[in-house]
Amino acid sequence: MPPQEIHTTVSIVIPTWNRRDLVLRLLDLLEGQTRPPNEVIVVDNGSNDGTADAVASRATVIRLTDNSGFAHAVNLGILAAKGEWVGILNNDVEPRLDWLELLLLTKSDFATGKLLNLKRPDEIDGTFDLLSQVAVPWRAGHGRPDQPTFNYTRSIQFAPWTAVLYRRRVFDQIGLLDESFGSYYEDVDFGIRCALAGIEGEYQPQAVAFHLGSGTLGAWRPATVQLLTRNHRLLIQKHFGPKLEWPLKCRSWLAQVLWAMLAARHGQWRAWWRGRREPLPATPASLHPLPLRRILRESERELYRLQKETGFDLYWRMYFSLFPPS
Repeated sequence: MPPQEIHTTVSIVIPTWNRRDLVLRLLDLLEGQTRPPNEVIVVDNGSNDGTADAVASRATVIRLTDNSGFAHAVNLGILAAKGEWVGILNNDVEPRLDWLELLLLTKSDFATGKLLNLKRPDEIDGTFDLLSQVAVPWRAGHGRPDQPTFNYTRSIQFAPWTAVLYRRRVFDQIGLLDESFGSYYEDVDFGIRCALAGIEGEYQPQAVAFHLGSGTLGAWRPATVQLLTRNHRLLIQKHFGPKLEWPLKCRSWLAQVLWAMLAARHGQWRAWWRGRREPLPATPASLHPLPLRRILRESERELYRLQKETGFDLYWRMYFSLFPPS
């Protein structure tokens, strides 16, 4: 480890809602790290399974009376953290014992590693994020076999907040998560703000963690689909403004239609519709539309390249058939 990082301090924030078993397992793995964190903060979002009491002797616990969403819980943890680095870990992540030590090797302002599927360890759960021109994210490598394509250290602009490490100065510079998102897409919004501020991160594939996935709400639950649908609309409104020019408006609308088709395929048409109809909070007009479009065009090109190289998902096959890369 570089000398400058030996004496640095690290705080880990774990937002959770129930699933005491997962949190206890994660605490075991953090305590066994080759470079343990200096403090662990568990933000309990009103759990009713005794999570807060079970971990009180092993971590700082912030107790909330009800589930206020991922963004609010994480923000409280970041504000309470004392470390020069702040890591965020979902409760359903199991990091290898050298995970933190390897991420601290970075010279960038944030870092994330390779996530493998906990139930199928030879399959990638995710790496870094890439965004389309209308800010639909792809967790690069998701569902693919673990392969050399994703085994190279590289600079990145967007990181999922499943398991990520940030220098505190990033939060000092651009603020915390936007709590109007609640859960889902709040990390995409944060990544866009980082990219617009010129803040870059690093993907370190040797820093491996295993992810159960949907450990709280569950995959393809109505609440998940509704939140994803609603929050993508909020993301567009916040960063592109309420009046999109026609080509971008068409692209955004068709991207949502494709998402609706995918939701319907999983029996969640009504949840999609509720997300489309839900009123959105007011947001200030975007001040960076042109730089953002350049950033997203470059990200979409890389998204297309990796999809083509590793095999197209259904959604992205349909998307690029409508919008060939430019």
